[in-house]
Amino acid sequence: MGMVWFGFSGGVRMRSYQVQIESVTPLLMHRDNLEFKAIVERWQRDPANRDKSVPGDDRSPAWNWIGSLYHDGKAVALPTDCVMASCMGAGAEVKAPRGKKSLKAQTQSGMAFAEPYLAFTVNGGHPIRMADLQALHQTENFDEHLTSVRDMGFALDIRRARIGTSKHVRVRPVFETWHARGTLNVWDDTLTLDVLNTVLFLAGDKYGLLEWRPSGRRPGPFGRFRAEITAI
Repeated sequence: MGMVWFGFSGGVRMRSYQVQIESVTPLLMHRDNLEFKAIVERWQRDPANRDKSVPGDDRSPAWNWIGSLYHDGKAVALPTDCVMASCMGAGAEVKAPRGKKSLKAQTQSGMAFAEPYLAFTVNGGHPIRMADLQALHQTENFDEHLTSVRDMGFALDIRRARIGTSKHVRVRPVFETWHARGTLNVWDDTLTLDVLNTVLFLAGDKYGLLEWRPSGRRPGPFGRFRAEITAI
């Protein structure tokens, strides 16, 4: 897609928008959670777990996948920095009103979400509370995890992945139907409502969010979305 021209709007003031994000394709989470990895490694080194630990298999311990979730301390949430990263890629395709540059820089310096996380829900508006996952930390039967998360409105994606010369089993939380919402503050007048709609459309259609997205190092089908922007 070629670059798109937009006119400049006069006046300088901060504007706020409600952003509603709706899934187009499932979302795959894999947070690089170092603190949780340390807990998993302690479990794997414990002699009492020797017979239950399978090297290279995320199903041991069965609750290993919980560390892949992004959350705000209370519920599963969507980090706003991943949305901003997609907007940066999309902004590089939208031409600035003056000169030869794109709006890549403006999408990072001229706007920001008011929160570090967007509120995240599944299946028509149900949050996934972290407190509801606590019981699974005590469950070593992986099949019970599969059943429990299905009742909560999501699933676990299980697949083999080649790591060097070995094949490992990877488990990731996957959300089939998901929504997110938050407040976007904008203070660069170049980013008009029309421009924002275009940037977020490209971000959702071509860049996506989180793991195995279209713009990832290994492109995949996950994390595509549509966004609706409403002035507050």
